Amino acid sequence: MARNEKKPIIKLPVKITLTSEGVEWFIRNNKQIKRLRMADNRLEYGISLDEFSAASLQKMMNIEYISTVEIARTEFADKRREIIDLNKLIVYRILYRSFERETYKLFLDSPLIKRWNRGHPTKIIDENSIFNRNQLESLFNSCAPDLPMVSEDIQSGLLKELQADPRLSAEEREILGFLSDRYVISMRNIMWCVLAKSRGEPEYVVLVAKVVSLLRGYLEKSKIAEYLSLMVTELLSYAEAVHALEIARRLFPDMRSKSGILRNPKLREAIAASMREQQDYLYLTYQVSSKVPSIGTENRLRIVIFNHAREYQKVKEQIEIKAGLDIKEKSLVEFYRRMPPEDIDTELGLYYLSFLHAECSRCNVHLDSRVSEIPASDLTVINLTLQF
Repeated sequence: MARNEKKPIIKLPVKITLTSEGVEWFIRNNKQIKRLRMADNRLEYGISLDEFSAASLQKMMNIEYISTVEIARTEFADKRREIIDLNKLIVYRILYRSFERETYKLFLDSPLIKRWNRGHPTKIIDENSIFNRNQLESLFNSCAPDLPMVSEDIQSGLLKELQADPRLSAEEREILGFLSDRYVISMRNIMWCVLAKSRGEPEYVVLVAKVVSLLRGYLEKSKIAEYLSLMVTELLSYAEAVHALEIARRLFPDMRSKSGILRNPKLREAIAASMREQQDYLYLTYQVSSKVPSIGTENRLRIVIFNHAREYQKVKEQIEIKAGLDIKEKSLVEFYRRMPPEDIDTELGLYYLSFLHAECSRCNVHLDSRVSEIPASDLTVINLTLQF
């Protein structure tokens, strides 16, 4: 049930920092990379793009070439659709990668692989196996005629359930069918080959049933991408409005009420012009891969939203270790429920946050949402961390 992507090109200026593997690949293939100055003043190797292919970004994430994606803008409202697309792209890729790892673990622990290894004592498959690329490609090609049947064995029952579910719209069924394809395609080639050559065996049926159960759970987890996308765009809208009001107080100190500024196009443009002149941006960063991967961090996503890059640069380490500064840290719920500035509405943010927390809890995904505020400055740092 695969379908075409709605937006293969995402028109959103970004800075992308690379992992050591990514830097090595770019240099080895004579691809241009730059030393980028990031929001916290770090210099990192990476690339700067005005637009990018969704497929290319996902591929780079899949082979763990990307460390961070950073976006800096005076306002995000005009890029809401692109932010949602980027957010989903990143979350889905993390979920695909997690599914690939979990299915491979099921595969290695299964009676099927034990049976396979007894029959191929000189070609045992275990967690330490390293496969020759050309030999694996040849084996995969030889199995090609049987691969659609393996895919059907895994997906057909689930797809029938989706078609029969009256709670789903036609579009939702199509999306879930597409995601099902993407999850299954992410499984490792050696697993596909062994499954294809083992169809009809009792151990094959047992393993396929476990993969189906895992796939069902990941389709449920996919809803988190929707809620998280809405949550991030709402947080950006809130941070943007608060930041604009702070600047308005400096630009228009004699104006008694600031409540109408955000709805006045001329005043809003004056605020945006001041932000551009001062390079006073809002920042959105996605940390998708750690420099030194460790146990428990493989499927972690950290999203950070902050203002005042110069202040952030000064206090970043203190925020992380919570020492040396008067830092008021609170949950995102507490942050939203405080008295909002002027007439900024926070109800929608609370609504999205409640759904996101409920969905993460139901799907056994750990969500930590914290806000750090520095009373001595106007700096606010919003952190969302998800462990899939």
